[in-house]
Parts: sequence; structure tokens; C-alpha cells
Amino acid sequence: MYVINFLAVAALPLAIAGYGGHLAAKVLGEFDRKRAVRIVWTLAILGVFMAGLQQVFAYRSHKAEDLRQLSVAATDEKDRRQLQEELQRSLQREDYLRTELDAVARFLRASHPGMNVRAVNAAASRMAEHAMRE
Repeated sequence: MYVINFLAVAALPLAIAGYGGHLAAKVLGEFDRKRAVRIVWTLAILGVFMAGLQQVFAYRSHKAEDLRQLSVAATDEKDRRQLQEELQRSLQREDYLRTELDAVARFLRASHPGMNVRAVNAAASRMAEHAMRE
């Protein structure tokens, strides 16, 4: 793409312009003609060189942008995986707590002859604290 762009924008138009200037210089006297031809072709070559340099800079800039985008994509993917893992751990923790709280609820629903309300509350509180620490 860069080579085609270089040929279309610089090499061919400047070569045509240089040749046109060369032909136009033929009507001048010998000394002026040589000087004009030298100037025309020097400017054409300089234009081609500058256009080539511009294409090299454009290529490097595009390459750097591509690398930056790959880096951003890799960082985004790493962050996404990390969030996914945190979500998975959170869901596992939630399932564990649900299981523990279900056990507390079953304990509270079961009849316990000889246990007073204060003892039931203390046992339930200890079970809940244990579940929260885990």
C-alpha cells in the first residue's frame, strides 16, 4: 500500500513534471538550459525523496499505533479475565454462605426440647459468625 501510494503521489507526478521542465528548458540558451535542467531534476529528485520519507514515517506511525492497540487489547483481556475470576470466587463464596445459612435456618426450625430461646439465639449467632468468617 505504501509503495503504491508513493508511486501515485510522488514518483510519477514528479517524474512527469521533471520531464516537462526538461523539455521547457530546451528553448533556453546552452548555459541557462543546463542550469534549468539541473534545477528541475534536482527538485524532482528532492520531491521523490521527501515523499518517500513521508511514507516511511507514515508506516512507522501506523506500526506504532497497531502495537499500541495490541497492548491495549491484551491489557483489556487480562483485566476481563481477572474480573471473571473475582466474580467466580464471589459466586462460590455466595453459594457457601447460602449453604451455611440454610443449615442455620434448618437448625432454628427444628425443635430442641430443653433449649430455651436464649440458648437457641446464641447457637444461631455462633453459626452465623462461623459462616461469615469462612
